Parts: sequence; C-alpha cells; structure tokens
Amino acid sequence: GPRDAPNYYIACQAPMESTTSDFWRMIWEQQSRVIIQATDLSENGIEKCAEYLPPSATLDNHSSYGDYQVTLKNREVKDKYAISTLMLKRVDGEECRELTHYWYKWPEAGVPAEEAPIIAMLLEARSSLKSYCLEQQASDLKDKSSTAESSVDAEAAGGKAEVGSTSSSNEINGNVGSRGTATRTQQGPLTVHCSPGTGRTGTIIASDMAIRSLETPKRSVDIPQLVYYVRRGRASAVQTKEQYEFIYKVASMYATKITNLSNNDN
Repeated sequence: GPRDAPNYYIACQAPMESTTSDFWRMIWEQQSRVIIQATDLSENGIEKCAEYLPPSATLDNHSSYGDYQVTLKNREVKDKYAISTLMLKRVDGEECRELTHYWYKWPEAGVPAEEAPIIAMLLEARSSLKSYCLEQQASDLKDKSSTAESSVDAEAAGGKAEVGSTSSSNEINGNVGSRGTATRTQQGPLTVHCSPGTGRTGTIIASDMAIRSLETPKRSVDIPQLVYYVRRGRASAVQTKEQYEFIYKVASMYATKITNLSNNDN
C-alpha cells in the first residue's frame, strides 16, 4: 500500500449465497470501512455476486447475514456508480460501525469508456477512508482521556498517591500508553471485489496506487512495478491488455488534472 501502509487493500472474490456471512465477518474483523464493488449481480445470464446489501433505504433496509446485521441508511446514485451508507453490527453485540459501499457500473465486456468516473470514485473512497480514520482517532483520544481520569480518581480514592506526584503521573502515562497500543488509530483497508477478485479488482487497486504515486513530490509512477506489486498479493490481478492500458489512461488523466491545478495555483 502507499507509504508502506500494511494491509491497505483487500482484494477478494465477490460474496456468493454461501459466503455472505464470511464476507461480512472479514469486513468486521479486518475493520474495513470502505468497499468497492465492480461487478453486477449477474452478467450475461450468469450469477456473479450475491445480493449482500439490503435492497432499499426506505423499505426492508435491514438484512442479516449469519452473525451480522447490515442496515442501509442512504443510497446516492451517480452517473457511473452508487454510494451506499451502511451500518454494520454483530447481532450479539452493541458496537455498530458505519461503512461506505461504492458500486461501480463496470461494463460486462472490456473496460470503462471513460476514466474520469473511476478517478472521481477513488477520490471519494479515499475521503471516506480518511473521515473514518479521523473519527476513530477522536474516539481513541476520548478513551485515553477517560482512562487517565479514571486512574486519577482511583488513586485519589485509595490514597495511594497524590495527583501531582511523580508516581501518579507515571502510572497514568503508563495506562494511557498501554491502551494506545491496542486502539484502532490506523486506517482500515480498502476492500475491492469484482466476481473472481482478479482482473477488475486489480485494475482498480493499481489505478488507485497510480493516483497516489502521482501525488508524491516526485509526481511519477511506475505502472509495471505497481501491477507486479498487486499481482504479488493477488495472483492474476489485471488480466487483459485493455485493463493494463486503462491504468495508464487513468494515470495520464490524473497527471494532467493535477498539473493543470498546479499551473492555475501559480
């Protein structure tokens, strides 16, 4: 992933009827908050993906998949993709997480005719990832503050140490530090799937990595190296010549965009 971020992407097969609960368990356990889907439920009369989201935000907006319940809060339909805001929770717990699902209308054959919608979707997905990361950091800071206050209250009640003493401060700092190591301040991975989780999935991930590379100070991208990197993690990613060319087109369009923005700023 970018800047050596571990587990930044999850490339996976589309959920099938027998694996929807496994899919949502993976999303929960890996703390993924953003999903990109690049396949229809069926293509050319062949089932490609199970319906793993509630069908409507107004009627029947709750669905259960094994140990997990998914609620569709809102759905916004754009030209080439739809954005769904979801709430995910374990049926036996209280914690509830908000997720964002992007469903791109990838053509049944070939690649998208335009690069701009893919770029727009990837930038929106990144914004969602950043928003969830900031939300988690704020929650962690609140937890740390509560832990520190609890430590002070406990010591004051027990008479073990004065609030301003060195031993008290060390204990509080130790508690905060140990709690901080277990918190989820790191941005969760971006989950991407098509049907087999290879061709389209690899193309989207490589395109996202290309965009991010162009935003570094060097503003350069090595697409063969990016594709090689993606294939190391997901065999058969980026399957066709057209998909490979599409990554170049995405990178070229985005490079032109940021160059024009830079020139306008100057």
